[in-house]
Amino acid sequence: MSAIKRRENTFRVDYANVPKKPTSEEVHQFVGVTLGLKREEVLRIQYSRSNGIAYVKATSLEVAQKTVEEHDNKHEMTIDGKPYKLRLLMEDGAVEVRLFNLSEDVTNDKIVKFLSAFGELHSIREELWDDGHLFSGLPTGVRTVRMTVKINIPSYVTIDGERTNLAYYGQQQTCKYCSEHVHNGVSCVQNKKLLVQKLAANSTSYADVMKHPNLPRTKPSSSQRRPDQLAVKLGRQPTQKAANENADPTTSRSMHLPGNDQANDDNNHATKSDEQQQKGHESEPWVRVPNTEISDAQKSRR
Repeated sequence: MSAIKRRENTFRVDYANVPKKPTSEEVHQFVGVTLGLKREEVLRIQYSRSNGIAYVKATSLEVAQKTVEEHDNKHEMTIDGKPYKLRLLMEDGAVEVRLFNLSEDVTNDKIVKFLSAFGELHSIREELWDDGHLFSGLPTGVRTVRMTVKINIPSYVTIDGERTNLAYYGQQQTCKYCSEHVHNGVSCVQNKKLLVQKLAANSTSYADVMKHPNLPRTKPSSSQRRPDQLAVKLGRQPTQKAANENADPTTSRSMHLPGNDQANDDNNHATKSDEQQQKGHESEPWVRVPNTEISDAQKSRR
């Protein structure tokens, strides 16, 4: 025995968020005057004031769907100077899924086949430009699908090779890059990986910059720098490690020579001055230190 489909061709007017519920006469006025339904288009009006819901059964599914599409969230009741929006929903639980910016190459059949994995489809149509546009009546590229969603549909999907975003009432929005629950694109791990790949593809190596000065320069990584080409801040001396690597091996060791106490004190004073000078240039730009030439005296020692 097949299950009986309840409330066919029926939509509901939801007054649940309105603090003062309308009377039955006001509901009839809303259906006939505000919604514009004629007597011959309505078969039944069932109003539960305690629940704040009015069920309206139309003569056909098309009449019920058209009424919901044209009037849902478009009207309001004002109570004590505060407006309250009225929702119109199909009683079968269907919602309108809107797909944006799809070309005509993506047919309705392909859309139906794709979305059928997420629920039960009832109808599909292509939105048209209204009378306010010069080319009214032409397709806008937006498709509207009425369906009962059983599985949440991601915000961005690919149908027949075309990437599109879609939206519907009650949707749990997802990220454009990783399809997880919605979050800022910059914080998305997949988005960060894409940004790193783009930067790596567009960067120029440090060696190429030195060979071709006219090429756009990028900051070299630490693995590409030689000790004699370390970048230091403006007004800053090379580090002791870099100086030792370029100095003569016989003089690179720290030694205390007799009679050089004054020289050592001067060196200590100079080191402190360098440290103070370094603190004063924390925000200065980076520059390249030229190669250190070995003096003739050092060559003779070797």
